[in-house]
Amino acid sequence: MRCLIIILLSSLILGCTDDIVTTKFTNLQHAQAEHAFERGWLPPILPPSTKNIIEINNLDLNIGHGSFTFSTTDLDYFSDQGAVPIKINNATRGTKKKLQDQGFQFYVYAKDSSLWYIAVHPEGKGDYWIESIK
Repeated sequence: MRCLIIILLSSLILGCTDDIVTTKFTNLQHAQAEHAFERGWLPPILPPSTKNIIEINNLDLNIGHGSFTFSTTDLDYFSDQGAVPIKINNATRGTKKKLQDQGFQFYVYAKDSSLWYIAVHPEGKGDYWIESIK
């Protein structure tokens, strides 16, 4: 009986952890070959020069975020693809506000039931967050 209780408690404790998956892609072509965009976690408007993609997804909460690098010549690519520039509210705290203070420009991009916040820096660094997915 004691063994059964230990097994049940262990199952409850292990079952409460979030299912977080981290995936890395060397470049945009690698992400496309792995069908990352079909899964809906990556912003579909990453420029062709995108490299060093890292996506971190919480499957239990259905949210994700990640980072990437890109050529500085592609800085306008995001707005050219329909992303809308936004300002993070000065009252906002956390990562997004810190990035904006470091010179990152924020965009919002919506497609289907997905909403991405994309932060890009003139030096070719980018971060993103997905707020909701299919």
